[in-house]
Formats: sequence, C-alpha cells, structure tokens
Amino acid sequence: MVDVTDSRYLSPAEFLAWEAQQPWRHEYLNGRVYARTDSTLDRNTITANFAIALKQHLRGTSCRAFINEVQVHVSEKGPYFYPDLVVSCDPRDFRSHQFIQYPCLIAEVLSPGTAEFDRDQKFQQYARMESLKEYVLISSDRPALDRYYRPEDAAPNCWELTRYGAIEFDPKTLTPDEQQRSLPEMSFELQSLGFSDTLAMIYEAVQWGTGD
Repeated sequence: MVDVTDSRYLSPAEFLAWEAQQPWRHEYLNGRVYARTDSTLDRNTITANFAIALKQHLRGTSCRAFINEVQVHVSEKGPYFYPDLVVSCDPRDFRSHQFIQYPCLIAEVLSPGTAEFDRDQKFQQYARMESLKEYVLISSDRPALDRYYRPEDAAPNCWELTRYGAIEFDPKTLTPDEQQRSLPEMSFELQSLGFSDTLAMIYEAVQWGTGD
C-alpha cells in the first residue's frame, strides 16, 4: 500500500471526486489515499478461477460476484476499498451501479506487500459491515486459504476462523506439472453462499516460484 497524498488530508467527498478523474484505482482510509498494488499473473489467475466458480454457482440466484474494479464502501464516509472479489445479494447494491455497500462475502488474494494490511486493518474495517458474513484470504505463495465466518447468532465481533491448505510447500523444487499434481484436494466451504470446492480449483494453472 503506497500513500499518495503526502501530508494532505482528503475528505470523503474530495477523494471520490478526485478518484473519478484518475486512470488508476485508489483506496481511501482515514483521510489518506493509497495506490492499489499491481497484480501479477498468478494473483490474477487465482482471482479469476475463484470468480468463475462463484459466478457459475450463483447463476439463477439474487447474488452477484464482482472482481477487482468494484469499490466497496464500508460506510458513507469511508473507508473505500477495491477487494479482489466481492459478493452481494442485496438489491440495494444493484441499484447504485457504482459501488457495493452491503456485501455478504469479500475475498482478498494476498501479496507480500499487502498481506499484513489485509489481515489486520482491512479486516477490522470490513468487520464493521453488518451484512458481511465471510471474509476470505487466499495465499499466492502456497496453496492455503483462511476463511473468517460470522455466525448468525454470534456477537458482532465474533468470527470463526477455518484454515485450509498446505503447511509445507516448496514450489522451487517442483516443475509446473508437479506443482499442479501436488495441490491438495481438500475441500473448503463458504457457508454464506452454500458453496464448496477444492483448493485445486482455486490454484489451477498457477505456477509458483516464477516471480512475485
């Protein structure tokens, strides 16, 4: 995350007006503006694999999945983020045509530069949204997925963490074919959407160890 505002503070309205004129997307937190981290082929592949599977699962329902370029408003006054993937089932979101305010699921594909921020500050902000039921963090350096789930009868700040995936995985010692064959067939579940699949689906065609 790169702060592009120097020492200036931008109000929410100033940021939204400024960002609408920019060629690249930015995120907004506590009056500060941050440039989005550039994606890589592998992180893009992970996001696309996940999005395609979810879109197929959600076909015929009232829910829709969006990737990368759709802004999420935690509140009217911010923060404003661009998650890698967001799902909403709320018709109020589909009337705005510009941003999401009532997501039920948000997913971020981790990178070395954003992993700590995604796990800590971003999660704290996303957790403020009453509509959010699941937050998914997908590793890009090994086959692993963390799922935070907020049960219906739980306190607002009570989230259940389930971890899926490989504890030991050294891609530098494996060929691309060996990497794919070594992917765990472990299933993961998204309770808010009634969806389940394998980590092998998430990481199809990903080649670790070929660059960040």
